[in-house]
Amino acid sequence: MNEKLHVLIVDDEPSMTRTLSDILKRKSYAVDIAQSGLEAIKMIKKRKHNKKKMYDCMFTDMRMPAMNGVELHDAVKAIAPRLPVVFMSGHIADEALQEGLNAGALAAISKPLNIDILLSFLSTLATKETIVLVDDEPEFLNLAGKLLRAKGRSVIEVQNPHKLMEKLRPDGQIVLLDMDLGDTNGLIVLQEIKDKY
Repeated sequence: MNEKLHVLIVDDEPSMTRTLSDILKRKSYAVDIAQSGLEAIKMIKKRKHNKKKMYDCMFTDMRMPAMNGVELHDAVKAIAPRLPVVFMSGHIADEALQEGLNAGALAAISKPLNIDILLSFLSTLATKETIVLVDDEPEFLNLAGKLLRAKGRSVIEVQNPHKLMEKLRPDGQIVLLDMDLGDTNGLIVLQEIKDKY
């Protein structure tokens, strides 16, 4: 990893924030933790006010007292519109979670967390390789593309998964692939990539 990413973890369960923070610090990430949405907002405002580099990513629990993850996302976007927000939830089918994703959150990961997936996601944010986003939802592609470009990443957006193979190069790209792609699914597309490369 070329640059040390700075991550904000927001969760009202101290054991969750402590464990995740310890894991990420061992992997050389800079980590701050907040126990509530209000505390996270104060931290983000303080960084902005002091003209410090904004966090590279915020992971937030969905269900917290006083302010849930979607409300936090909306408040954060008013302060730091380019800050990528990722929801953590034990209830991936939650209606509020979908509302947050529709409002522009970058992703949602299920609890208990799969640390390998989380680390892979963070390494994608840190990479200098081209990132290929594959999703049939143009709003998500547009927002994710803007966020990644704001972080200095080269991005290719592919809305039609059947045209993905035309866009890939054998010299190495990172592909972020949605699993639900209309008339196909991400596993089929992934197999096509594996077969070709």
